[in-house]
Amino acid sequence: MVGDKPIGSIPFAIASDSRIYVTAFVNGSDSLRFLVDTGASDVVLNPNSPKLKDRFTIDSHADNLGTSGENTVSYSNQNAIRVGSLHLDKVGCAIIEYPAEYWDGVLGLGILRLFNVAS
Repeated sequence: MVGDKPIGSIPFAIASDSRIYVTAFVNGSDSLRFLVDTGASDVVLNPNSPKLKDRFTIDSHADNLGTSGENTVSYSNQNAIRVGSLHLDKVGCAIIEYPAEYWDGVLGLGILRLFNVAS
């Protein structure tokens, strides 16, 4: 928000698993299903997602602290992400494998904290 005016909106849905999901687009992809996870610090891309195939480049590694402990994960920098009416450039994303049917990615607190959230 700038002052009292919103700069964009992000439509979301609460699914039958009681989790919040948004539609995102990464590096020109078709629509992707992203889990909103305030416990995640980064944006995560699922390399098992068929819709993300060849849409990102692994160019570094980073330490990741998750529910299963700390480990080193692959990382992709310089990604363009669109969620709702918001466009984000040069986004770093952790690459973490999930089953393909779970979600295409995760939208973590590192991105969410950039915005004031209002209903």
